[in-house]
Amino acid sequence: MKRKFISLTLLFAGVFMLASCLSDDTDDSNIVYYGDAAIKSFSLGTLNKTYLYNNGDTIKKKTDGKDSTTTVDCSKYKLTIDQLKHEVYNVDSLPAGVDFRKVVCAVSTKNAGILALKRLKKKDTDKDTLDYYTSDSVDFSVPREFRVYSTDGTNYRNYEVRLNVHKEQPDSFVWHRQSVAEIVGGMSGVASDTKLLPMGDKMYMAIADGHNMYIAVKDINDDNKPWRVTGSNMNMVFTAEGCKNIAVFNNYIYLYNQGNLFRAADGRTWEKPATEGFNDVKRLVGAGNGKLYATTSSGIISSADGVKWTAATLDGEATALPVENVTVCTLPSKTNKDVERVLMIGDAQQGDTAAVVWGKLEDKSESVDSYLWAQYEGENKYMLPNMKGLSVMVFDGKLYAIGGEGQNGSKAQPYNKLYCSTDQGLTWKPSRLFTLPKDFSKDVDANTVAMAADKDNHIWLVSLQTGEVWKMRINRYGWKTEQKSFNE
Repeated sequence: MKRKFISLTLLFAGVFMLASCLSDDTDDSNIVYYGDAAIKSFSLGTLNKTYLYNNGDTIKKKTDGKDSTTTVDCSKYKLTIDQLKHEVYNVDSLPAGVDFRKVVCAVSTKNAGILALKRLKKKDTDKDTLDYYTSDSVDFSVPREFRVYSTDGTNYRNYEVRLNVHKEQPDSFVWHRQSVAEIVGGMSGVASDTKLLPMGDKMYMAIADGHNMYIAVKDINDDNKPWRVTGSNMNMVFTAEGCKNIAVFNNYIYLYNQGNLFRAADGRTWEKPATEGFNDVKRLVGAGNGKLYATTSSGIISSADGVKWTAATLDGEATALPVENVTVCTLPSKTNKDVERVLMIGDAQQGDTAAVVWGKLEDKSESVDSYLWAQYEGENKYMLPNMKGLSVMVFDGKLYAIGGEGQNGSKAQPYNKLYCSTDQGLTWKPSRLFTLPKDFSKDVDANTVAMAADKDNHIWLVSLQTGEVWKMRINRYGWKTEQKSFNE
């Protein structure tokens, strides 16, 4: 603290000389000098930003070979001032590609304290040097030290200022491939069906080989551990049909097989819950908005506990309900926080070039269900094609679907498009957010392909016929969300 710097000494001398000159025309008693020093606020200006390719590591070039750049207003990125640790930093990282070597910042000090910036050393033998800071651009490629002097020259306080910058583009992604070839190779027959079942911190996979069904499991955040088959405590072996009648509900995997309903919290320890009203069941189709759903020859039944089942009212014919590759999805209402829309999407029993979409509203504030299940009818050029092995999931508040070749007159090409619906299943257009892996084989049995998203926003894609599983996450969904509270 006793080290003196000539430039700052001259600065303080100038301050006092100015005060002396002012005293000729003003009352000296109006000039007050303070002994405390602190940074009150710290903000950024407009920075240059270089465009990056989707994978976040290659700079786009103009036709003349120069980098393509733009500017970003960084004043909205607030900086936290920690007065105890004497640190200044941004909680919300700056966009990838910004030039943090030339940053113009605005700094306010308490009681108009004098601000200085420690100069970067060109070599280790250079001595520490402080420069009076005005509004010059600062190189923040490394943390920088600012010093605030009190106006009476008796105290100072050092602050370490660092800028956090994303190294990834927010909507970039990379598919990572895993193998389940060992599991597939150990089955008694050829892979015939599959379904992905996210539940808590694990991803479960139902696998059928044409004869029997198995359950494999993997931790969603541990890529080092391989997939493993859970086995079963039951004396019976589940048939391949189980892949078409399996769903996750209330932290259980529910399975309808050979006329019986089973459930297991771990995919292995199965039990048969007592049921009431679970009759004439054709498919156990899925869960949404706190209910488990199944289809019967006369319509839809649902249960809030997996035990007591009640029939739903349809605004349409039960023969028009989806019968194969059925998925139940839930989406929040855009106008009422207590209302959610439950959708049932799958293949039609009757020949149609479009997939079948049924929906209903669920109002949590009502004790009596007053809404009916109704089919989305009407013709538009953006309907979801009727495709073999249709797989649908909810991600990013939208619906996404993939499928094999078209059926019942549909001309859809196998896995040619990843379809997205932003209007809760009414229209479907090619996804702009992400695409399927480039090395994903399209020449496979569509029933052996499935897609799902887990609670941590990983997207999973399995192709049993090739023994491959892909996993990825849009970069921004992997960024930690910090509490955005700011101190003076």
